[in-house]
Amino acid sequence: MKSLIKAILLSQACAIGALAQPTPQLTQNYWNSQDFIDRFMGAYGFDGDIEPSVNEEEAAVLRDTVSPLLQSGQIDAAIQQLASALTPDSSAAMDFTLGNMFYQKAQYGRARQYYRQAINKFKNFLRAYKFLAVVDVQDGRYDSAIQSFLKVIELGQGDALTYGMLGFCYMNKEQFGAAESAYRDAILLNPDELDFRNGLIQCLYEAGRYAEAITLLEDAILADPTKVQYWIMQTQALTNTKQFQRAIGNLEMIKRMGLATASTANLLGELYLNESLYDSALGAFKLALESKEKLRNIDYIRIAQTFLAIGSYSEAEEYVTSLEGTLDLDNDQKILVLNIKSDIYLDTDRRAEASEILQELIGRDPSNGPALLSLAEYNWDEMKYEQAAFYYERATKLEDFAAEAYLDFAQMRAAQKKYADAIPLLREHLRIKPSTRVTRYLENLERAAAQAAANEASS
Repeated sequence: MKSLIKAILLSQACAIGALAQPTPQLTQNYWNSQDFIDRFMGAYGFDGDIEPSVNEEEAAVLRDTVSPLLQSGQIDAAIQQLASALTPDSSAAMDFTLGNMFYQKAQYGRARQYYRQAINKFKNFLRAYKFLAVVDVQDGRYDSAIQSFLKVIELGQGDALTYGMLGFCYMNKEQFGAAESAYRDAILLNPDELDFRNGLIQCLYEAGRYAEAITLLEDAILADPTKVQYWIMQTQALTNTKQFQRAIGNLEMIKRMGLATASTANLLGELYLNESLYDSALGAFKLALESKEKLRNIDYIRIAQTFLAIGSYSEAEEYVTSLEGTLDLDNDQKILVLNIKSDIYLDTDRRAEASEILQELIGRDPSNGPALLSLAEYNWDEMKYEQAAFYYERATKLEDFAAEAYLDFAQMRAAQKKYADAIPLLREHLRIKPSTRVTRYLENLERAAAQAAANEASS
């Protein structure tokens, strides 16, 4: 069982295609840039050919009532005044302006309502489509946003920003072909906008076109080598194409620049493990452990479990020592670490040290079946049979370990030639876990017990 568990852990540790480091989102701040949005939306004025005008009465409301309130920061009062002035026959520009006020208050649902009212009144209201698109993106309504962006392009506003934002929406819909086309159009119109290049890189990566992403990321890294996200994304693209040495080189460069984090150091450790460079992996994992920004405690514990699983005992022991001196572990986590330590000592034949750890482990977790069985085995080897029997009996009370405990207990009694004691233990084992092999073993013990009784009677 122990070897099976270790094999599973090893397979997990070496699954470099699914590294723990999340894929960086190069476009994640796209909509947090007010400058970017302002450039897209433009000024608040109106183009008479594709946007509505206001009559003299409406202009007076905007100029004499609404504008002074806005200038003095009284946006709620301005909303109230403008809303009371709206009628079904009001200019679409009035609805649009009210939508803008709700947008400024981040009340996107109300803003959307008035932008749509404005569009219903004036079918080719370019600015309303632009604002509606932005509101929909910020609410994650990408289908609706795409339709608005396409309308903006139809109305003649097919500039770089519009195509870039359209690409962003398509990528979030995982329509990578359309996203790529939109980003390439945006780059063609404005090759200096980094967000468009980042969006194209992200699109190629998400579409699994790693070789192309690696090439574009090479240029991005040369342009800004301090942006860790580029290095990480290229590293992951390299691992996905099994270029592990280049991936290691990337992460080592991050480390040399002093930009390593717990996540990048952990990723470096995993790559070194994949290359069977255990000492280098240990150094990287210890760097992750010492980092100011921490991973979850369980992530560090799994690293120790991985070293144990691959039989790298000296690295496992050194790492566990560092782990215990660095992290504030809760009781469950301390139990996991004690299990690792006991396995290290048992697997390196340091049985007395293992016994001490197992005793502490059972003190923290009285129902720890593996620890009880290991302690029983240790005492059996030391010929402390009654102490071993004590631990076997405790293990038989645990449902998941009872069958194994009964079998091992019976084997110990048989080794002592206490066949009469071993037989009922084997029967209990067979009751829980029927087995032809163990049945034959029971029959042999019964014959041995009968022979021993006969010998005793004749003596």
